[in-house]
Amino acid sequence: MFGWTLLASLLSGACGDPKPPPGPAGPRIVALSPAVAIILRDLGYQKQIVGRHASDLILDESVSICGDQNQIDYEALIGARPTHVFTQWGTRNLPERLASLAADKNWTLRECSLLSLDDIERETHELDVALSGKPEGTPQGNATIARLRESLKKHPRFPGVGRVLLLGGLGPPSAFGPGSWHHQILERLGAKPAVTKGAAWQDLSLEDVRALAPDAIVVVLPRSPRTPSLAGRELPTLGDDAIAMLGAVSRLDIPAIKYKRVAVIDDPLALTPSTSLTGFADELGSALSAWSR
Repeated sequence: MFGWTLLASLLSGACGDPKPPPGPAGPRIVALSPAVAIILRDLGYQKQIVGRHASDLILDESVSICGDQNQIDYEALIGARPTHVFTQWGTRNLPERLASLAADKNWTLRECSLLSLDDIERETHELDVALSGKPEGTPQGNATIARLRESLKKHPRFPGVGRVLLLGGLGPPSAFGPGSWHHQILERLGAKPAVTKGAAWQDLSLEDVRALAPDAIVVVLPRSPRTPSLAGRELPTLGDDAIAMLGAVSRLDIPAIKYKRVAVIDDPLALTPSTSLTGFADELGSALSAWSR
């Protein structure tokens, strides 16, 4: 009788619901923001990420997609069994269901503000502190912040380049203005922006570009993460090759075109407000250095 009872017990266990696969030790993170995922990677927490944003740029495809700002996949979110959920919702309120679910399941729910360079550095440190439990941060976290600061050092020769127009699109020409972190990087490096007033993002006409008469133009056109760089390496495309990509702007009679001071930066993460800004800053600095010799 005992043998049959034991066999029945074993068969019952074999036929029951399988246990979820073991997850990472420590925090289990859902990063509902491509930018936050990059920061977490650079802080050394990539293996703790169990859920990602639908437009994520860097995580393995095996990590569950838990939705985006338009629609959260609550089934996937619950199935990921997170301890921490990080969002980047901006000025919008977090969904009530998400907040309620986090409270019910005792998740740490954190909204990350990543609008400025100061925001990015602050959030990088605070995420590291929140996940490590160390008020001073971890060695890797502190090294990441040091790398941010190092990439933004002012260069004494960059003002000699003249007024730089920083574009984030060409149809129509769209400029990064004051308040954007791209504009802030340009200023931190010591260069002179061609756009000095107005919104953080400005659509320009060809006449606007002609009137600005920039001495140099830098265009940010991110490629797919799986596409090789136009320059064949992590460097900006310069000169005639870059001018050929400008469309109607290339036909304007402005100093940037006349003296071939045009660069295209195609870093896949160049529009993502995160610790990846170091790559953008390095490529921008490379272009400015080429023009300041």
